Amino acid sequence: MGHLRVADASVFPRITHGNTHAPTLMVGEEAADLLRAG
Repeated sequence: MGHLRVADASVFPRITHGNTHAPTLMVGEEAADLLRAG
């Protein structure tokens, strides 16, 4: 699989005390923006 990128909760330096779903979605959205920008 060429050009595969993974953006998930593994990029967090520390796990939050609350739900990790929303921060993980934000990481994915930011990664998508960065990839689109080139």
